[in-house]
Amino acid sequence: MSVGFHKASFGHAWEDNYARNFGMMPDRPEFGFGKDNFPNANGAIGKIIKIELPTIIVQDKDNTEKVILITDNTKIQKIREDVKNTDLKVEDFVVVIGSPNDKGQIEAKFIRLMPSPELLNNTNNIK
Repeated sequence: MSVGFHKASFGHAWEDNYARNFGMMPDRPEFGFGKDNFPNANGAIGKIIKIELPTIIVQDKDNTEKVILITDNTKIQKIREDVKNTDLKVEDFVVVIGSPNDKGQIEAKFIRLMPSPELLNNTNNIK
């Protein structure tokens, strides 16, 4: 029950803060997630589409944009090597684990840079 509450709270905060986080207002009637389709509140898996440190925006696997807040306590690794937040680039593929905040953001605890799934699936270029 607690997990459902946090997921619903994040979905509500994400939608309420959309204009602040993304600089525009969604079309309310068509924008809602529906009663059973809330975004994942504890992380993201996808491509970085914008960087404005201390936040990055990740296009998640369900095509939602998620604002990821990077703090001094966020651990960032490229595969197994520690990297800095300034090493992140637009188009990097990341896996983010964190906690939702009341601004519709995910406060990152851990970010791992991964090879793009397209590269992993394209074995024709391997010689």
